[in-house]
Amino acid sequence: GTDTGWQPWGTSGTSGSSGSSGSSGSSGSSGTSGSSGTSGSSGSSGSSGTSGSSGSSGSSGTSGSSGSSGTSGTSGVSSTATESAAGIAEIATQSEVDGGTDDERIVTAKKLLATPMIYRKNLLINGNAMIAQRGSVSFNTSFVYGGVDRWLTFFNSSSGSPTGTATYSSGYGNLSSGRAIALDATCSSTNILFIGQRIESINSNAIRYALATGKKLSLQFTVWHNVGSTVTPVVYLQTANSTDVFSSTTLRYSNTSPGDIPDSTWTTIKVEGFSPTNTDFEKGCVLYIGFNTPVISSKTFYIGDIQLEIGDKCTSYDLRSVGEELELCQRYYQSYGGTTAYEYFADADVLITTAFHAGFYFASTFRTQPTFSYSSLSHFQITDGVGGSWSVSALGAPAAGMGQSECYLDVSTGSSVFVVGRNYFLRGLSTSARLMFDAEL
Repeated sequence: GTDTGWQPWGTSGTSGSSGSSGSSGSSGSSGTSGSSGTSGSSGSSGSSGTSGSSGSSGSSGTSGSSGSSGTSGTSGVSSTATESAAGIAEIATQSEVDGGTDDERIVTAKKLLATPMIYRKNLLINGNAMIAQRGSVSFNTSFVYGGVDRWLTFFNSSSGSPTGTATYSSGYGNLSSGRAIALDATCSSTNILFIGQRIESINSNAIRYALATGKKLSLQFTVWHNVGSTVTPVVYLQTANSTDVFSSTTLRYSNTSPGDIPDSTWTTIKVEGFSPTNTDFEKGCVLYIGFNTPVISSKTFYIGDIQLEIGDKCTSYDLRSVGEELELCQRYYQSYGGTTAYEYFADADVLITTAFHAGFYFASTFRTQPTFSYSSLSHFQITDGVGGSWSVSALGAPAAGMGQSECYLDVSTGSSVFVVGRNYFLRGLSTSARLMFDAEL
């Protein structure tokens, strides 16, 4: 209101309106804390914090009780395997596989494949005397083929005027084919009776290769004789100085005491694991088996199951079928005839009145061009098949027409009896009639 003046002790006037607030004074000191109020209600949970680090492992708990025992396993094999019982077996070495005599060790496919000549292992042909196309022959000191195919026979020396006959004999249960080379011999002084076989260069190369790769050779043969005393055999292996020509040879191996052959006793001689000097086997080789003989008169030798093979040991005889053995022999020699008296040989349509040319095909291919021979002209006849027949005056197989698989025969009567254009036959007159073709080494 209006100021009437200051009167300290006068009556109070009416209060004037409030003035504006002064500036705040400084804060007073804090008063003592009041008692805690009651707790408010819980707030909502906050978001989860990051995981804390793992605490240290607690101490191990006590062990549980032991479980029950498992069932017993099967017993291990400790015995040696046999053909009838399971067991432990050793794997054979290559040497044991090559030897061919072990019957207790296991052979793996790789070692079996690496074994030389496991099939057709015999390097010789007709070692068991199954094939005898030539028939019996007489012999002395000259090489002569006969008796059985592929084998030649001779005496070493002319001392004592040696003679003999070579053939074959059969009925021996101890030999693979039941047959043997049979030699009947006479000589008035000591000598050496030999048999031998020449091995063609293409086959002899297998020996060269075997020796070059560290392998060896083994030989076996079975013999019986009746000379009256023990006989000592000898073995020689020689190579040809020129390919498949055996007029000159060089010694590569010899064994003059491989064993003894008692009188009248079948004896098998084995020469195992020998290593000839490996020179010129690619040219062909020849094996000689000899028997030192005392003075003898019509004494007999039987020799069978002769086998030359690659390997350290002699193995069972390699028995081939008679058909296979025949074909192997026919590479070197073929004989036709002897089956029936009037056996047919060849025929042709004639172009002239006195002779004809007849084609002739061989049973097997020869190793080279063969030579031709026949038994006797008197053993043959020409016929027209309708009643006419004529004697043969000439029979030949010209070299110009001679192949390894076929040839042609020149057949002549010596007179003009044929009708041109008609077919005529060459036939036998007896079982003695033979046409022979020879390509032996």
